Amino acid sequence: MIPSIHSDVKANGTRYGDAYVTVDEEAGDVCLIVDVVGMRLQKFRYHSLEEIVAAHAAQRGRAAFDHVARDVCSALSYAGKRLRGSVETKAQR
Repeated sequence: MIPSIHSDVKANGTRYGDAYVTVDEEAGDVCLIVDVVGMRLQKFRYHSLEEIVAAHAAQRGRAAFDHVARDVCSALSYAGKRLRGSVETKAQR
């Protein structure tokens, strides 16, 4: 069995400040962790593009005054673009 890209998000993912994100285009899901010094590690899993869009919208309001929310927005934006591209490629086949 092939290990999931999400098994080690920090090693396999893309970093945006305090946020790390992995995108499994085949499964169509995303794993996001937020690692802020002094706080407990936060891990989130998104199973659809709609969930990513909603999470991005929720963080966007805080991003103006919270650097962690800004990092999360950047990571979610990246993940959304990757998944959207994957979905479009599959639709063209």
